[in-house]
Amino acid sequence: MKKLLGTVLVISGVMAGAANAEIPQLNYKCGGKINVHADKGGPVYIDGQEARMKVFNKNAYEANRSGITVSITINPNGSTDVSYTGADGVNGICQNIAQGSSHSNSSHSTGKTPANLYSTTPPHLKDLVGAKAGQAENELISRGYTYHNAVTFEGGKSAYYTENKTGYCVEVGTVEGRYSSIVYNSSDRCTK
Repeated sequence: MKKLLGTVLVISGVMAGAANAEIPQLNYKCGGKINVHADKGGPVYIDGQEARMKVFNKNAYEANRSGITVSITINPNGSTDVSYTGADGVNGICQNIAQGSSHSNSSHSTGKTPANLYSTTPPHLKDLVGAKAGQAENELISRGYTYHNAVTFEGGKSAYYTENKTGYCVEVGTVEGRYSSIVYNSSDRCTK
């Protein structure tokens, strides 16, 4: 009986992991103050903290953290709908900040990053180098950066953000789940 129960638990874990792998990359803001983030395949972070996942099927998920429930639905056309319910019962539709919603892009300029800044770290972001990526991303957004895209490579990824105040492009390198570098880069990296 114990062997059967152990086998069922292992199979359940594998199935949950396989279903979890369908989660798309997410960068949403809910209710104007709740940040939701996931790299492709998960995990999902709510306000920088890893959320508990409930998988209904490969197109429907629920993430829970600190009384906040985020529902993630993948539509047949590949688009994603994200909604939330807060601990106090407040609910609504979340805004995709990666697609340039009015919330995230209304205040940034379109300046080109000066070449002399390439590979230099913005002084007010130095403290985020070495931070856990899921938690630090919310801080990055709160400091006035808008996510654009990411490139995954063996051993890590590079994500590109626009510095809203200047319009300059910033590259955030992540290795083993932590920010390994934060540097200015060519503006075309933020438009791909």
